[in-house]
Amino acid sequence: MAFLLAGLAPVVSALIWAFALRALLAPAARGAPATRPGVIVASRRLLRAGIALLGLRISFGDIGALGIGGVIVATGTVTIAMLATVGCGRLLKVERDLSLLIAAGTSICGASAIAAMDATIGARQEDVCYAVATVTIFGSVAMAGIPRWASTCSRWRR
Repeated sequence: MAFLLAGLAPVVSALIWAFALRALLAPAARGAPATRPGVIVASRRLLRAGIALLGLRISFGDIGALGIGGVIVATGTVTIAMLATVGCGRLLKVERDLSLLIAAGTSICGASAIAAMDATIGARQEDVCYAVATVTIFGSVAMAGIPRWASTCSRWRR
């Protein structure tokens, strides 16, 4: 269904459609006893398998091309970003689960990292939706703003 909607409205990715559909349909699916086994399988096993398959898009050759230095820099960057985001969450008195979800989405790869973290910590649906919205909005602002900021900085150097 998410892929169909993304085909009809390509401005929104299939992943965002899937999250929206999940938010809309989950209460009804959880309330029906007949759907409970399917919801459990989909929310645990299928979600984890999907995230693992998404991770397999990066081949060992890609990782090897980075070299040990690149792997160390990437690992360090993700670790620092996670710790900084969780630290900011503590300073702002944001709930632990929400901080972890936003940290995963910011540090790793957006909504799919949030889904993986949710599968691990079992956060409230509201926190998952808030984290996806936060990471999506700030990511969009960064994609639009950073190139403009970088070009302005390069003009200042001249």
